[in-house]
Amino acid sequence: MTKQTNNKKKTMWISLAIAALIILMVAFVSKYPWKKMTYHKTNALDSAVVTIPDETVAYTGDYVEPELQVALGKKILKEGEDYEVQYYQNMFPGTAFARVYGVGDYDGDCFIKFRILIDDPVCDDPANERLVKMVFSWYEIMFDNARATRDQVQFFVNKIKEKDLDEYDIIHVMFTDVSDDFWAYPLEDLVQRTYKAFYRKDADTSSIDYWVGMMEREEITRTKFLTCILESEEFKKIIFGNLEE
Repeated sequence: MTKQTNNKKKTMWISLAIAALIILMVAFVSKYPWKKMTYHKTNALDSAVVTIPDETVAYTGDYVEPELQVALGKKILKEGEDYEVQYYQNMFPGTAFARVYGVGDYDGDCFIKFRILIDDPVCDDPANERLVKMVFSWYEIMFDNARATRDQVQFFVNKIKEKDLDEYDIIHVMFTDVSDDFWAYPLEDLVQRTYKAFYRKDADTSSIDYWVGMMEREEITRTKFLTCILESEEFKKIIFGNLEE
């Protein structure tokens, strides 16, 4: 008799536990509908295939941003919805890069490189790429953001390759073609113009005070100041980039 009573109690407790579990499950599902709990798995773009209609694009004198086609598996992705693009080193002739990174349901990134050509054998020679970008960059500051012509780039690149001029000596040659107004810039303006042209940013107060002080005390000349900027790691990263091919 006692055994039967114990079995009934055991059965009752099990039934109550099951009922309580069912009530909890119903309450949970009511509060958090399954459709709200659907997990959208992101897709990594590391394995995406990025193509450009042409591996080479024409130099325009401005930033070049060719259209890309991005495919992941059999799906063609949409810019702005599935991915965004950042371009690097895409103003001057030579190698440029595009970084495609996922947004929305996509993550990860991938890179593609392309060449900007100016239709000139010297400027378009990969062996001269570093020198070409250097000449174009220097013209920006010294000629108020003007672009060097193909003939000018050819002249300076050939002079450097022939060892007639050191890479930084060409600054002095370029200065002979600049109006006297350049040398008449107030020192603070000179520092600010240089930072905007080479570093793509405004010079902060401490940088202005440092360089202006150095030039006012005649510890460095204006030419030496420009050389210091051009030889800086920050400038090299901006102009020549630090991307791995």
